[in-house]
Amino acid sequence: LQSISVPVLVELHFEINSRALFTHPFMLEYNQVNPAAIRRVCHSAVSELSLSSKDVLFSELEVSNHPAMYFVMSGKVMYHKRLASPKYFQNGTQLVEAALWTKWTHCGTLCASTETK
Repeated sequence: LQSISVPVLVELHFEINSRALFTHPFMLEYNQVNPAAIRRVCHSAVSELSLSSKDVLFSELEVSNHPAMYFVMSGKVMYHKRLASPKYFQNGTQLVEAALWTKWTHCGTLCASTETK
């Protein structure tokens, strides 16, 4: 990909990553207001993460050095909070949005129940 120009890479990343981002109402609306900015987000702030079954994405009381919001694109994850029943999330679920806007401490543990992206 080194011989591809940056503007073409930006468009390529937009085509690949916007599908996930646009499941979130704010991102969809932001694209209407500032499409150039959403393209930069897709190019430089979105990455794909694959989890195997039982992989832990974050743990209770963890504070990330790199705050992130997660979009479950395939598979299933389980969120467990102390003294509560586990909750399961699948395709189309958005998790931990608050970490983008606040100093966030995770209140529970999220792990993959299946192979997950």
